[in-house]
Amino acid sequence: MSKREQILETALELFTEHGFRGTSTAEISKQAGVATGTLFHHFKSKEELIEELYLGAKTDLADYLQAACTDANGMEEKIKRLWFAYVNWAISHESQYRFFKHCEASPYIGESVREKGVAKFAFFIEDFSALVSERGDKVSGMTLLDIFAGAMDGFIRHLLNNPETKTDKPLWDIAFSLCWKILG
Repeated sequence: MSKREQILETALELFTEHGFRGTSTAEISKQAGVATGTLFHHFKSKEELIEELYLGAKTDLADYLQAACTDANGMEEKIKRLWFAYVNWAISHESQYRFFKHCEASPYIGESVREKGVAKFAFFIEDFSALVSERGDKVSGMTLLDIFAGAMDGFIRHLLNNPETKTDKPLWDIAFSLCWKILG
């Protein structure tokens, strides 16, 4: 693993555990086993490090979801695959998932970076926009996607807080059915 990768991996863990303000670049350097100068050689600032982690994780997630939905037949199957893939990814990549939750309201993530992150999911925004158009809903595709994502996040929170339910596939099916009804 390169020093850059060590820094990113360590920063992800520390930001997830202690938050952005509770994690210093000195602590990241120490835990990663690199000099502070090495950290600043790769990243101009803590903010740049956070933004790179954010966009990298968004890219990884978007690629994972897109691959899971590639050959889906019809909108319901595509959305079901999206749902299961996202939930599965979140519990398999808990640090990245929790990192996203830190980023949602953080001033460290600027509007332009948020827009770049959202753009990685344009293919799903288009799908939800088509669903809205099909049904004649009075909300945007982005609004519908946000509502649906909120339901998924609620289920993920349940799984993370109750680890014994992570492998309860009938529960997953019931939870998806409830989320699908939201799209009704």
